[in-house]
Parts: sequence; structure tokens; C-alpha cells
Amino acid sequence: MRWSKALVTVVLSVLFTAIVAECQPASVYKKKYVMGTVFEVIAYDESSQKASAAIDAAFNDATRLDGIMSNYKPESDLSRLNRTAHFHAQRIPPDLYRVIEESLVYSRLSDGQFDITVGPLVDYWKSVMRGERSESKAAEEKLRSCSGFKRITLLPPDRVEFQSSCLRIDLGAIGKGYAVDRMAEVLRSRGVTVAFINAGGSTIYGMSSPPQAAGWRVRLRDPSGKNAPEVLLKNNSVSTSEQTSPDLLGGSKAGHIIDPETGEPVKTSAAVSALANTATASDALSTTLLLEMLKLPRVGRLFQLGRTPGPILQHKQLRFTEHTNLTKPQRIIFFICVLYAAPGWARVFLEWTQNVVPPSKTLGINELVIPWEPKRLAFIQSARARGYHVYIECNLEEAASLASSAARYGAAGIIVNPGDAQLQSAERAVRKLRAIHPQINFLLLNPNAIQPQMKGTLVINRDGVLQVTSPTAQPWLDTNLALLRLEQAFRPAQVPLYTFNWTLLGSARQQGPEVADYELAVAEAGAFKADLILPLHESLQNGLARNDDKAWATWREIGKYLHFYANSPNNLVPEANVAVITDDNPESFEPINLLARHNIGVRVLRPNQVSESSLKNFDVAIVFPNLSPQLTQAVSQFAASGRTAVVVNVSKKSYLWHSSKGIENGAASVSYPVKKGRVVELREPVSDPETFARDIRGLIDNVKIKISLWNALTTVGVLYREASNGSKTVELLNYSEDPLEVQVRVKGVFPQVWYESPEGGCCKSTDPVIRDGFTEFQIPSLKISGRVHLSRANPHASFQR
Repeated sequence: MRWSKALVTVVLSVLFTAIVAECQPASVYKKKYVMGTVFEVIAYDESSQKASAAIDAAFNDATRLDGIMSNYKPESDLSRLNRTAHFHAQRIPPDLYRVIEESLVYSRLSDGQFDITVGPLVDYWKSVMRGERSESKAAEEKLRSCSGFKRITLLPPDRVEFQSSCLRIDLGAIGKGYAVDRMAEVLRSRGVTVAFINAGGSTIYGMSSPPQAAGWRVRLRDPSGKNAPEVLLKNNSVSTSEQTSPDLLGGSKAGHIIDPETGEPVKTSAAVSALANTATASDALSTTLLLEMLKLPRVGRLFQLGRTPGPILQHKQLRFTEHTNLTKPQRIIFFICVLYAAPGWARVFLEWTQNVVPPSKTLGINELVIPWEPKRLAFIQSARARGYHVYIECNLEEAASLASSAARYGAAGIIVNPGDAQLQSAERAVRKLRAIHPQINFLLLNPNAIQPQMKGTLVINRDGVLQVTSPTAQPWLDTNLALLRLEQAFRPAQVPLYTFNWTLLGSARQQGPEVADYELAVAEAGAFKADLILPLHESLQNGLARNDDKAWATWREIGKYLHFYANSPNNLVPEANVAVITDDNPESFEPINLLARHNIGVRVLRPNQVSESSLKNFDVAIVFPNLSPQLTQAVSQFAASGRTAVVVNVSKKSYLWHSSKGIENGAASVSYPVKKGRVVELREPVSDPETFARDIRGLIDNVKIKISLWNALTTVGVLYREASNGSKTVELLNYSEDPLEVQVRVKGVFPQVWYESPEGGCCKSTDPVIRDGFTEFQIPSLKISGRVHLSRANPHASFQR
């Protein structure tokens, strides 16, 4: 049923060796490759020798179980059972009998959703995936007739018989969980009561709690690196199942989880995690819940609305959660995470500086950030009592000293503000803190954001002379899209988290920002898929605390935006025409900013990420750092395929393409033909990002431009595609904060277009015009933000040529 490798990421697995080196001397960490994956164990004991010997014994037991349950080893007890049980009842070891017996319990309780007899189908789809055979409905039907958990007969105490001539058992969906439980038994039998067992990341068990912690904090894997749902384990287990595929870009190739009802790989981009008392239960239930989820259309919507810390959904309607005749009654919680995409919402933290706060249920928001001062300890505890997840914001030095006491204060986590420190060095420090204090949720803040707003002028540096653009030429937009694209590239382990200071003049210093300013700030974070610490002005805080009608009217308007972006689509991948290759060079920031301002989709790549394959979906590549030989080769291949690379070659180094005769484009640049394409070298840094952005757009063939906006000088549009079905979503932001009509063109044919907004809700159908491979539509009145959904589902549309 399942044979993939690690399916979750554990906070502790980032730096296990650092834990061993820097935690208490009585902690021992070891790992071993067994059951086709890496098992890792941390154990605490007064004697490190005792803990080490106990871990070795536990690993030996896992190896023993692999020799019993493996379906890859011909000599294993399971392989012998699969060869002979069709002819007569076969006597098997107690462990194999026990795991098959427990498997059948889950099969019965889930009406066959969990089924260990799909081994023939698993092998068939593996061979299809490897290209060793073609897909055949007849072959598939024949193999389906072999399967069915009811065809297994148990003959206590130790014999099994198959009632099908071609049935085979595959324990891939429960075997590792069973092994983890047996390892925990071995550790306990040897006197070790505090331990952490990680079976390849897909099944994890926490015994008791590590020193000075409430439990073992585990972060579930999000392949986009944008979201981090977490659980705290204490004498329980979490397992994760997800469908993986050789084609991560949305192709139709088969994945590894088979639906027993259809005999085919399931088609979903979701991951499900199950939390249960035993690893055997969590391992079995994670796959079962993934399959069951596909048959519950409301689950996706419930998931979006059920956002307590992270995407958590406790589902009480599934049959097996209501039964108590398992070996131990299980409390099941499952987590759904969309794969290969950014998360669909932005989390908003409220920065609160006053001493009284309304209850969380009244404000309708859960996360509260409190700048650290020792005198605010009592307020931290009272805010927690009022229903908030309280995060303490502090500097790096304070974070190190607060780490051991934050949990006692009732804090949900620590947000590290690096101040003037380099983000790279701050990230290393935070990574170290996470390893030393796994029970604390550490978040790194980027404090360098700017207030989202429209300006009338832009100051640029042209030939060493500062020049101010005409206020009427084109409004200047202060957006944070460039900052967040860089964050996503260089710090992918965490959802980008940023904040800013309000620019307030005159009476606004006392009264605070306008409602629309708050709304735009929330909308920008939501549209760009980032987390935001929203600084509430003290006047609004005080008004809310004393129940002032005007303050609550303001908050209700802001709340529409908070709700809108808390329930946005959750499986979106940003579209991009341009790859920007940079080593976090500050000179790349404004060019990226202006590209975004001109609605040119940008993806930032680190130099070590670049290869011919990583560039294949882009039309233009812009390179800011000095090129290594490997990067030079990739850029040359990119240009040779008929596209344009723009290299900022300030150092005047010599590269491969210099063997061709360059064509001067003026004093500042030269073009070198490379087979079908070209490399354009800039001899000076980009001094006028506005002109640079327009020039880059001109390098892209009009028929390849993914999104265009008209009548929208104050509007930014970000185009996303849905990972599972190719539909498109456009997030629109109007920085002028005055309603305007916007015309949009998106590449592709999408007969169905509908629009939603924080003020108008969902959804208003829009009549698109399909022309020359593009979909054109109009938004009559965009106030601050809105979202457009484009789908190929509706055959009714007007076509023009």
C-alpha cells in the first residue's frame, strides 16, 4: 500500500547531532538504516552507557522485525507466507500474526479502506511507474480480484490461510509503526523511559517528555516550506501519509498509495497526519484517513475553517473514531497539508503593546505578539488566559535566555527580531536554538519590510545623480513582494514572517492609520502568502480594550480581510516568466521589486539551485552574482535553447559566450548570440530599475506573457496555478485604496471566471473573452483587494478570433 521514504519533517531532525553535543550529557542519539529507511532514536537516562545499550537493543529488534515482515527479502517470514498460504494454513511468528491481526481490525472498522492485501496492485503500479509494462485495465481488474482483506483467515494462535490463489500481503502501511511500538517496549524494558523514535519521518513516537519540556515538539512536513503545522508528543505517536509521484509538476503518472475500491493510485495533492496512542495505530490510520478524505467533500472546507494552531481538524464522523474495540481506544486527530505549493492563507499576528486586551473570541484572532519586557510577564499570562497563542518578540540574546522559561510563562513561541544583524547569521542562531530547545516554537522575523502604500514620486540614481520622477508619470508602489520572494528562496524552512513601522504624519500620529491602510497590509500578506505581524496603533488598542464603538467599527472592517485571507485556496503555486539568480545581493532587490510592480512573475533562485532543468520553464533568466563554471554552463544552455539570459557582469569577467562577436546595445550593455538565443551583459549595476523592468518585459514574447493588467497603474496582480488541476488564481491588490476598474489578461483558455473580495464575498461570475490563447476579463470595481478564479470546467464562453 505504501513504500515511500520520509513523509514528515521533524524539528529535532534538523540538527540531531547538535542536540547530542549541546543538550544534557545524559542524552544519547543513534541512527540505523533498517526497513528501507533511517530510524533515529534520542534517549535520556542518568547513565549514557545504559541509554546507548538500550538503543542498540531496540535497533536489533527492528532489524529482527524487518527479517520477519519484509516483502523485499525472499527469505522473510512474510515472503514465505505469501508463497504458501494459498495452499494450506501457514504457521508464522507471533509478531507477524499480531500485526496481521491488528491490520484486519483497521480493515473492518474502515470498511476496507485500509487493506494489506493490495500487494499485487502495488507491484503492478510500481512496474507501470518504472516503464516496465503499459497500463492495462484487464490486468488491473485481474489483480483486483486477487485482493480483499476478507480473504485472509486467521487460525489462532499462530496460523494464517489465504482464500485466494493470488493474494499477497504488503505491510508497508503498518509495519514501521508496529516496529516503533516494539522498539519503545524494548527501551522501557531496559529502564529507559524518556526517548524519541523517528522511523524515517513517516512515523514518530515520543516517550514521556524531554528535560524541561512539556513534550516532544514535532513539525509536520510541508514540501513548499511555507507552513509548519506542529504537534506535541508525550507517550503517543504521529504518522503522515501523502501521495507521491515521479512527476511533481502535476502530471498524471501513478503515485504509490492504492485505493482498494478502484485498484488505482489515488489522485490527490494532500497529506494527512494521524495522532494516536500507538505508532501502529497512527501508521495505519494516516493512510486510511487519506483515502477516506477523498470521499468526504466537506473535509477541505472544514480544514480551511478549522485553523487553530496550524491546520488541525478533528473529525468525529469517521466510523473507526467512534469504536472502542481497538487494542487501546484511540484519539484520532488528522492534519491535511497540500503538497508542492505555498499554503493558501497568511497568518496574521497582532502586535499588542497595551496592558489590556479583549478576549480572543471577541477579536476573532488567535495569535498575539508581545514585545518582551520582564514587567509584561503578568500580561503574557493573562492574554493566554483570554484565549490567545502568545508569542514573545525579542532579540537574539534575549531569545537564548528566555528559551528555558518561555513555556512556563505560557508562551506559544518566541519570535526572534534580529534587528540590524544579518538575517543569514540570525537564521543560523535560530536554527541552533531550535535544536537545543525542541519544545519551543522559534520564528525568525524579517523586520525590513515597508508599509504597503502608493507614492507619487520615485527617487532613482542615474549616473550618480539623484533624480525624482514626475508625480504624474506613474505612481510608485511600496510593496513587499521582492522581500518575500527573497525570503522564500533563502530561508525556505519557515513561512516568511515580516513586519513594518507605520509612516504617520500630522494628526495620524495620535489617531493611527486609516482603516484602508490596515486592510491593505493584511491583503498584501495574504496575496503574497506570508505571515505578518500587524502593528496595531495604541489608539486602536485602547479603543478596543475599553469597548469603544468607533474602534470596534474599525476592527469589524479589518476583520473582513482577516477572514477572507484566512480561508484562501491552499494549493497554489506562483507562476513566473523570469528567474532571478542571486546570492542575496542587495543590488537585486529593486530590480525584483520593479519586475513585480510590472506584473512580471518572478522566481528567485540561489546560485547553487540552478541547473538546466531548473531553468526550463522560464523565458528570461537574470543573473546578479559572479558566475561559477557550473552556473556559466547552465546559463549558456538556457540561452542556446532560444531564450535570453541577462547577466550583470560588473566585474568584466570572461565567459563562454564571449567567443561570439558581441553586439553593442549602447555604453551599458552588449548582446552575445548563443545558438538560438542570446546573453545580454550589463556592464554596470542596475541604476534605473523602472527602465530595467520595462526592458525585461520587452524580452518576453507577448504570446508567453502569463498575466497583463490594463487601467491598473496602482494595481499588482500575482498569478498562481492550482497544483492539482491546472486552474489559475489571480490575487489583485490596489495600492491606491480607491475603487477602480481593472482589465486582466491571463495566458490560457479558461471559460469559467469568477471573482470574490473581502467586501463582496464569493462569488461573482464574470463573462470572459477567449482570444488567441488568452482569457480576458474585467473587474468593475477593485477597492483594495480581490481574487479571481479561472477554470476550464465550464464550456460556455464567448470566443473571438
